[in-house]
Amino acid sequence: MALAQGAPSAPAPAAAPEEGKARFYKGAYPGLDRFIDSRRCGRYLDRYVRMRMFSHFSDRCVNRSYRGGLVNVNAQAIQVDDVRIRRRDSRAERRRKRALDRMVLRDGAGRRLYVPFDCARGRCPQYAADIADPRWRADLQRRVRRAMRHRYRGVFLDDVNWQVNVSDGLGQAVPAMDPARWKRAMVRLVGGVKRAAGRRRDLMINTVWWRAESSLDDPMVQRGVRQATDFYIERGTEDTRQGQSYDGMLAVIDRLHGLGLGVTLENYTARDRLEAEFELASYLLHSNGRDAFGAEWASCPRRTRAYVPCRTSYWRGYRTNLGRALGPRTVRPDGLIERRFRRGLALVNPPGAPPRTASLDGRYKDRDGAVRVFAALAGGQALVLTR
Repeated sequence: MALAQGAPSAPAPAAAPEEGKARFYKGAYPGLDRFIDSRRCGRYLDRYVRMRMFSHFSDRCVNRSYRGGLVNVNAQAIQVDDVRIRRRDSRAERRRKRALDRMVLRDGAGRRLYVPFDCARGRCPQYAADIADPRWRADLQRRVRRAMRHRYRGVFLDDVNWQVNVSDGLGQAVPAMDPARWKRAMVRLVGGVKRAAGRRRDLMINTVWWRAESSLDDPMVQRGVRQATDFYIERGTEDTRQGQSYDGMLAVIDRLHGLGLGVTLENYTARDRLEAEFELASYLLHSNGRDAFGAEWASCPRRTRAYVPCRTSYWRGYRTNLGRALGPRTVRPDGLIERRFRRGLALVNPPGAPPRTASLDGRYKDRDGAVRVFAALAGGQALVLTR
């Protein structure tokens, strides 16, 4: 029966999330430049639900066709070359560089301090900005607003550190600021970037989840995290292979979900099939329909010999869709962590665990199409199975 004239139509029901659908994230590394610079970049990049990109190189791509771009902004780094004055610089460039140089954090003797990364021979490639300086926060916000004139999905805010993270040129830590003041300044910085990006834009922050000073039990950290829409776990599950707790990582993800954030794991060190499937299965254990994951192996739009991870075709596992989850993850009697979906299941044996064998409740197929009725997994291995 037709609606009465003037009566409002009922809103369409929201689509139910498919927790078992692989949502792939990718960082825009140099090997992908040929795809980003293509006139039809969206055709190549549409398999990535989000992609960390760099203005101005990727501006044309997001304006043309790709809609998942997050523009990269660093919370505390100033490139050394960005303040180095050269003879060929115009007057305007010199003024800009001098203004940026005044935002560099210095020690008591007036020496510039650095971000402790890739330091050698008394120099590092990035100066540390004074994040408590309102001029630095205003400069970040100006850059974000300028980038948002293009069709980026949002901002990827790198190096959101809740502890003082500066060094001398040898990479030795320098206590250049009171820790409480640093943390308050970082909270203000994150909030300012979010406001500059806009209410409807994404803000993904890169924070080291396992550090004590990053604990979500700290009200100040929780306040800062709540201002973001997404939380990026750099190296994905790799830190759990280096001694961090796998269960602890999942617990942190659960808490982030409780705060309303999506979580993205990108393991750019996952360079073979076993590691890629472990990232996929780990993602499926916690996926809420808006999370994402990434791995390096076989993750390019097309094969190319110029870039090692592109020498293998895009792995079919990254297109996995197991449908709706039938519940949360559980620990089986045999010790494996399992999550069931309408069309399959994910099984994970955490890093450092002993080898385990599981009997399955029927016939399943693995990502290669082989039939499985049981699973034998060493520590740090996983399987994604379909019915």
